[in-house]
Amino acid sequence: MTAPHGAFTQLANLNDEFVAGNIGRPWANARPIAVADAGEFRSFPDAGYAKIAFNMRVEAAEPGWCKVSTETRIRATDQAARTAFTRYWRVVYPGSALMRVMWLDAIERRLHS
Repeated sequence: MTAPHGAFTQLANLNDEFVAGNIGRPWANARPIAVADAGEFRSFPDAGYAKIAFNMRVEAAEPGWCKVSTETRIRATDQAARTAFTRYWRVVYPGSALMRVMWLDAIERRLHS
C-alpha cells in the first residue's frame, strides 16, 4: 500500500507501530493526493478532503505473546467533506472491517508457520 505507486504514504515506522495515510475524496472515487511525509500530511490545508490514517500496532502481552491491533482515523478538512465521508463510510465500513480481520488473520497465520 505504501509502494511507489501505492495509495498511502508511510507516516511513521517505529519498533511497535507502523502508520500510513493519504488525503483524498474517496466518496468521489478520486485518486488520493500524494504527500511526501507526515509533516505534509498534518499541514494539508485544503477544504473538501479527508485525511485518512491507519496503523498496525504490536504490544507485549503474556510472556511469549503479543497483541496486534489496527485502527483507522479520519479527519475531514471541512463540514462538506465530513458529510460526504460519513455517507461513504456507511457503505464501505463492512468491507473495511472484513479487510482488517483478514490482515490480522494473515499476521497470525504467518506467525504460526
